[in-house]
Amino acid sequence: MLASFLLSTVVVVLLYSTASRVLIKNAYHAK
Repeated sequence: MLASFLLSTVVVVLLYSTASRVLIKNAYHAK
């Protein structure tokens, strides 16, 4: 159970970092 919790946490962090990178890239190109 702890392993699945850690795995889901890692997935969320990866998704969040990818999304923030895309948003930053879009904001940079929009300027």
